Amino acid sequence: MKNNTKIKIALVTASAGLLLSSTGIGTSTPINVLAQTNTVSSQANSKVIALENGNFENPKFNTNHVGLDQKAVPGWNTTASDGRIELQRNGFPGTTAFSGTQWAELNANSNAALYQDIATTPGVKVRWQVAHKGRIGTDKAVVEFGAPNGKMVQQSEMKDGKWSWGVYKGEYIIPEGQTTTRFQFRAVSTANGNISVGNYLDDIQFGTQSILQLTGSFSINSIEVNQDVDYNLHIVNVGGMTAAKNQITIKLPSHLTYTPGTIDTENIVTGTQKYNPSTQELTFEVKTLNRDATADIKIPLKGASVASSVTPNTSATYNDQNFDDDTYSATGTNEDSLTITPGTPANWSDWSPTKIYVAGDIVKYNNKYYTAKWWTLGDNPNESAVWQIMNEWIEEWHPLKGYNGGEKVLYEGKIYQAKWWIQGEQPGKSAIWILVQ
Repeated sequence: MKNNTKIKIALVTASAGLLLSSTGIGTSTPINVLAQTNTVSSQANSKVIALENGNFENPKFNTNHVGLDQKAVPGWNTTASDGRIELQRNGFPGTTAFSGTQWAELNANSNAALYQDIATTPGVKVRWQVAHKGRIGTDKAVVEFGAPNGKMVQQSEMKDGKWSWGVYKGEYIIPEGQTTTRFQFRAVSTANGNISVGNYLDDIQFGTQSILQLTGSFSINSIEVNQDVDYNLHIVNVGGMTAAKNQITIKLPSHLTYTPGTIDTENIVTGTQKYNPSTQELTFEVKTLNRDATADIKIPLKGASVASSVTPNTSATYNDQNFDDDTYSATGTNEDSLTITPGTPANWSDWSPTKIYVAGDIVKYNNKYYTAKWWTLGDNPNESAVWQIMNEWIEEWHPLKGYNGGEKVLYEGKIYQAKWWIQGEQPGKSAIWILVQ
């Protein structure tokens, strides 16, 4: 959003079209459309309502402005008798796009209206917003909703000069029986009275809530201890509105480590990355995501300990852009899990009872690797304290499996060792299990 942008709020009841409030405030002031903030879960299975080509980025053109037949501008129609829509782009004197590089001039050749007819579900709440600007002075237009060929209800009057974009927004409940809604902008007047010059429009949104979907995957499915792996997080907005204040939290399992500052920051808001090593939680804010927009985040990790199957827990909270009254939440899914194996140490040899070993020597015995703590001769690696097992594979505890004395299990991130044979008794609650680490 540009500096000096004005944001104006309009709340309208769908049945009567009554304007409840209209306020112009600066962007430094928090905006609350409703009286309280609610946290709700994303309705990922609800029907999405959204308009098309709201920022007029399609079609692309090389000149600084172009007049097109309405059929050439996806999504949009005009009430102008000549059926022409004018688009302009960065480089046109006096204006820079509010979003992207292109915008529309409502007064192409007359005081006409631009509109879209959108399939809607009665009773559903939609939100809308639009950026408006004068061309050579103060221009005026109105936002109107209604059934096609029916009565249009004014939602807001837009009145802005040439120096800055004004942003207007509101909420609308689709009336009973209205399965198609016309979302319309109608020119009222221009600064100099010339009906072919004025009323710029950009970044138009009309839709149901934003919905973020988060999917994680590993660059490879199996690594050894101390080996690197990337966790790739894919985020997409499948909802109707633009998603903003996208706060992501990734809880890493204890078997993986992260080095702060190594995350790919291309899609991350500067200064929002934080990592808590005690909880192994990585948090950051992803940049604003328009409808159908995606963000891909690569997080470098390293295997810390052996595990049969590990996955991070990923979640998000976010809002519809410029609407802070509802905070949505989403839980990520993982396409795969990661296996971390002990790996094969370098410079090892099979253990021999007749060979002398010194501190640091590595041997293999019964398919396990051990390292000597000090000088030793003839001490069995599986029995003597002089030998330290390396990266032992420890399975997750299972209530139906029996365990012999000395066997270790992993339960809720902790390692336990059985004193003697045991089955069905939970580590941490039974005295037969000893907490190792």
